[in-house]
Amino acid sequence: MTGISRSTYYKYKDYIFEPDDTSTGRKAVFMMLLSHETGVLSNVLSAISSIGANILTITQSPPINEKASVTLSCDINGVSIEVNEILSSLLSIQGVDQARLIAME
Repeated sequence: MTGISRSTYYKYKDYIFEPDDTSTGRKAVFMMLLSHETGVLSNVLSAISSIGANILTITQSPPINEKASVTLSCDINGVSIEVNEILSSLLSIQGVDQARLIAME
């Protein structure tokens, strides 16, 4: 039915899970434009941590014209505030020029 051999099925059957079985929390991806100044990224990471979110990945581009693009994926399962409030708190940090939600699951 699925186009795989019986031996392949039995080899990998215990490693296939339903999507709900592997999800451990809600995830959100934020994109920010940060000034290329000492401590700005550290302040952003501290703010994310202080609201109870866990940072999963950080991707940062090299700074061009003194601005760097940073993408953060976070587990926001334990966060008690709304995503809009998270964005407002990020925008209130000195050196954060833009902050927006890219995706959420």
